[in-house]
Amino acid sequence: MFYTLSDPMIRSAFCGKVGSAHLDAFWAAKRGMPQDSPLIVRHSGGKVLRDFVWAATGVPMIADHVIHILQSASISGWSTYSIRILDQSDQDIQGFSGLGVTGRCAWVGFDKREEALVWRANPGGGQSPFFSGLRFPRDSWDGSDIFVGDDLNAGGAWIVVTNKVHELFRLHKITNCELEPLEEVELLAQSSAIIRTRN
Repeated sequence: MFYTLSDPMIRSAFCGKVGSAHLDAFWAAKRGMPQDSPLIVRHSGGKVLRDFVWAATGVPMIADHVIHILQSASISGWSTYSIRILDQSDQDIQGFSGLGVTGRCAWVGFDKREEALVWRANPGGGQSPFFSGLRFPRDSWDGSDIFVGDDLNAGGAWIVVTNKVHELFRLHKITNCELEPLEEVELLAQSSAIIRTRN
């Protein structure tokens, strides 16, 4: 079984932001590409430091003890990079590193054909279409426990983990990260993204 690893958006949890000039560097670092100098994350909300800290761009940072847990369990497909997390007073917060994902598959994405849409009721009445269930080509997966799609245009932002990671995080009660089964992930379908297949 496979899961997405993402920000659970807990309001009390410390979260960060990155300057627009450095977005490309953070995106590259998240995808496991080495950086020459520490990347800076500034406070943007919440106060409680948990095992994961997320930047608004979906960039994960992990506490030192999470690194130890991943290493001890021989989890594959990840690396770390140097970061500076600054609190509300621009003081350094110690004990965190950026999480880079080095594992790969060809792509991660939804079946966007019109006939694959799932319709969900709206609170105010009517229904909206959703893409439902992420997938990836198994023959392109490198076997890593943590991986992303190699094609940025086909869901390269999704971080996927194996059941081994899911069970490890559950065992150690790792906080401030959401692990959702791929088949349960849904996304509101924008009309422009739907592949029309009817004549």
